[in-house]
Amino acid sequence: MALTYDSAANLKDNIARRVMRQADDGLGTDDTNIITDAYDAAISIVQGYEAYFNFDSSGSAPDSWNNWVAAEGAYIAAQIVQPDRFRVFGEVRDAAKRDAILSYNETAVDDDNSAPATFSLNALRRFVITSLARRLEFPSVQMIDEAAEWAINDVWNAKRWSWRRAFGTLSISTASAVTVSAPSGETIDKLYSRELVFDDTSGAGERIRWATADRMSRLLATVGSETGRPVWFRVIETDNALVWKFYPTPDQTYTVRAEFLRGGPPAITTDSSATPLAAFPAEFRPAIKRRVLARVMADLNLQDGPMKMAESDAEIESMMPRYDDIGRVDDNLAFDDVMGDMGILAPDGVLGGG
Repeated sequence: MALTYDSAANLKDNIARRVMRQADDGLGTDDTNIITDAYDAAISIVQGYEAYFNFDSSGSAPDSWNNWVAAEGAYIAAQIVQPDRFRVFGEVRDAAKRDAILSYNETAVDDDNSAPATFSLNALRRFVITSLARRLEFPSVQMIDEAAEWAINDVWNAKRWSWRRAFGTLSISTASAVTVSAPSGETIDKLYSRELVFDDTSGAGERIRWATADRMSRLLATVGSETGRPVWFRVIETDNALVWKFYPTPDQTYTVRAEFLRGGPPAITTDSSATPLAAFPAEFRPAIKRRVLARVMADLNLQDGPMKMAESDAEIESMMPRYDDIGRVDDNLAFDDVMGDMGILAPDGVLGGG
């Protein structure tokens, strides 16, 4: 979509009156050609900014933008017709340009919000562009997109956020091979659960508990050939795979449910795609927008860029007490809860115990 500017005849007449001090239709051929060339160049420049700002309108251009076209054209023509005064025309052009851009920033933006339908790459671009327009700073779209990709992944991986947890299922074969089924539309980063819950009718509610390295070694060394419904499990990470250990060794295929940490959001592939950003709770969306802006300001080497980045860091940090998942206390211990008193020391909801 594009804006409709005042007629070419009216804008050319405006330019001529500024530079030639008479209407365009009263000029000679040479002067008319100068005004026409100046108009063509000016409308091209202004429409280039329009495309950058991505107006979501096909209506009439604001008066300030028509004035910018005329001032831009007069500045271009003055370099030929009034070279001794073209710097004055340049000052008038700069003021008209600033007024036009500020009018865009103040009145033309209507989707600076965090509603899921509008929290897309385009919304992030719009937020950054409008925030920097009043400074007459114009970062490239590529710079904004790269900052958005960085900010999204940076916030996602900043902590083991509680909202990254999701339930999936595991199928355990008699050879202890495990097939993981992620929730619909999700990818899995790593296993979170330290207990696997059976999903079959006969074993519903029963659990397979996480075994420390010492416990699993003792079980496999002493009665390692026993088969049946698993009671203990452990996962060993190798260079290119996860090795699952169960005790007893499964005597049939079992299905269990487990909690996982969701993998990072997919890459943004379209301007309007909201899927990667929808993975974040609504409370994080304003913080992500401001983090994208801070990164762009830092990339532009603006004087207050480092300060804005520090403010963004502090904003993300402020969310950690509410959303950071410190894990269960017993997950962080290197020994078994032999005395069975961990539930007393850290009951449900206290220090992550449970």
